[in-house]
Amino acid sequence: MRRFKRSILYMIIINTIIYMLLIAFLSYEAKQTTYDRLSNQLYFDNILILNNAQAINWDKKSYKEAHRVYVEINPYCRALIKDTSDWIPPMRSGYYPSANGEGLKAIVGKNIYNTKVIEKNGAHWIECLDQKFEVTGVVGTDYITSSDDVVILFGFNFDALNLLEKTIVVDTEDAKYADLISKDLAVENPEVSVHRGTIKGTARLTKSSYFYKLLYTETIFLAILTLILFGKYLHEQYKNTRQVYMLLGIPLFRVITYEAAEVFLANFISVTVSVFIGDSMRLFETNPLGALLKISANVTLFSCALILIFFFIDRIHDANKAHKEGWWLKNDTP
Repeated sequence: MRRFKRSILYMIIINTIIYMLLIAFLSYEAKQTTYDRLSNQLYFDNILILNNAQAINWDKKSYKEAHRVYVEINPYCRALIKDTSDWIPPMRSGYYPSANGEGLKAIVGKNIYNTKVIEKNGAHWIECLDQKFEVTGVVGTDYITSSDDVVILFGFNFDALNLLEKTIVVDTEDAKYADLISKDLAVENPEVSVHRGTIKGTARLTKSSYFYKLLYTETIFLAILTLILFGKYLHEQYKNTRQVYMLLGIPLFRVITYEAAEVFLANFISVTVSVFIGDSMRLFETNPLGALLKISANVTLFSCALILIFFFIDRIHDANKAHKEGWWLKNDTP
């Protein structure tokens, strides 16, 4: 029993180290993604540019993945049509308004705030196409980015805008999902011209850079290698205990289930400890629970798979050894 407790403790320590390594990578990726969006005027690097799309009823488009739809009024000003995402850009002050039912609102970059925003009746306002919008926040960071000149409008009255002369932009994080939207529009709205937008800023290089690919590969490789080596160590530690259980007539399935239960317990504790440490160190750029649950599920399944893999390797080794010993005994028989 003491060995089991010690093995669980070792597993918790190793898995916590692995989770902290993966959390650090996720934190880097989230921060870099945020910086990429700031340098790309708050767009992801998979935007779709739609021309002749004024007839599309976006309320009837039920795409499952998160996306945002804008109409570009000019290169720096856009109005929100639809938003199914939960991403909020970094705010220097104020808040990011809801897409529904708050009236005419706007967020602006710091350059726009300093030059074009006026204060009246205790609120800040910006005027666009004869409509006045209350500025609820300033987007951006302390360093200079292309988002410093951005204006995003909410609750815009599109009746005052000639959509035939404007471009519709669909913004989504997933490149495969952007392709799905593009194909759907080609089938449902063949009159619409769709093409990929130009990537600006650091977003052009981040995900395709050698450093990012190297960091991603090394992180995954170290995590997998550590799990394999530690899994092998635990397998050797359990070998004698496993043989005793089998001699006592305990079913093999029950023995393996017991080992898998230890893996589940250790992973649950490790994730909890990792979240606590990560939150204390303020490593999280966004809510990490969804990503951590996926990582934990993969780590747990891989660790359980290693139990079966090492067991079957031993069975094959024992069978080969018995076969060879039987062959020698057969030849030594007078």
